[in-house]
Amino acid sequence: MARLTKRDWLITGIQLLAEQGVPTLTIENLTNRLTVTKGSFYHHFKSFADYKTALLELYEQEGTLNVIELTEHQPSAAAKIDTLIDVVCGSEPILEIVLRAWALQDDEVRQVQARIDVRRITYLQEVYFALTGDETQALIRAQLAYTIVVGSAQLQPPLPPAALRQLLNELTRVYQVAS
Repeated sequence: MARLTKRDWLITGIQLLAEQGVPTLTIENLTNRLTVTKGSFYHHFKSFADYKTALLELYEQEGTLNVIELTEHQPSAAAKIDTLIDVVCGSEPILEIVLRAWALQDDEVRQVQARIDVRRITYLQEVYFALTGDETQALIRAQLAYTIVVGSAQLQPPLPPAALRQLLNELTRVYQVAS
């Protein structure tokens, strides 16, 4: 077996969270999944708290900052919105659901989730401002789109990607007509 990297540990934690939820995110479950000893864990992380912080940083980087970076390569604000819709509708909401539930019980997770929410809404507002030139309308559209995405994941069962895409496309259509 190849030597494990810090990222291997973090990806395994993300998988555990998505598959079985927060209670299963333990050093023992991580080492069992990776078939290694606890010493290997401590080679990469000082403590479980250190691991959790790194895990949340990965979640923020890949689920928000990398998406924004990808979207920024689009030639227009409309293309950016289309890309964001593609990303959101092309990803499973389970990790987002688990982390939002975890945020209700853990201050560090709550702070990270709040920072992510603010960053995402701010970015959406910037994109919508490029479309409208109106700060108030841009903020309203950003909050509305983001609320649809977050809310659709919280439904039981979560809204399927095709239905979410339909809602977001309708939002875009309505606002294009209203602009």
